[in-house]
Amino acid sequence: MANEQFSPALRDRDLRFLRGAGDVLSNYELKRTDLDDEVTEVKVGLGKRSYTVRLLRDWSASPTCTCPDSARGAASKRKLYCKHTIAVALRWDEFRCQLLDLMI
Repeated sequence: MANEQFSPALRDRDLRFLRGAGDVLSNYELKRTDLDDEVTEVKVGLGKRSYTVRLLRDWSASPTCTCPDSARGAASKRKLYCKHTIAVALRWDEFRCQLLDLMI
């Protein structure tokens, strides 16, 4: 059986999952606000720094975050979620399915 080589993109994705699950869920405060029946915003904060993750419950658009890492991913047109978005999706059952976008 040959050794599988992970591409840099897969390694990057995996590291984001680990940071989202480990760092953010363990150390950051997540404050959820359901704006209406369709939109949820979560303030993700650590100390003075805070970012906002926005998710659509009907999965009609990818989640967004106000952090610089998310802005760089959007500008490059790559489908990468930041660690804050991953943490929010992992935290609430109803959003976990949106992580499938990262796998496809």
